[in-house]
Amino acid sequence: MKPINVVIIENENISRIGAATILSETGAIQVCGVAKYGKQGIEIVDKEKPDIVIINIDLPDIDGIDVISTIKSKHASIRIVVMTANSSRDKLFHI
Repeated sequence: MKPINVVIIENENISRIGAATILSETGAIQVCGVAKYGKQGIEIVDKEKPDIVIINIDLPDIDGIDVISTIKSKHASIRIVVMTANSSRDKLFHI
């Protein structure tokens, strides 16, 4: 069976590295790219065209909501998983 390709866009090193490590250990998931910044993440997604993007909405360069909108406008079939410590639910409802 073909592994699920995942890109992780997360500004916190420990979360980004930890998620990539844990997901890669399953064998069913292949992390095909990681990014600390939204712009870099969009470039990786455009190149790799993963099945799933795991993203933090609080990124240092571009708001994660805008990154999600950009990805979805170019790649409608990519699934998005939001991983955040942001406690503002209002922001998440605008995705």
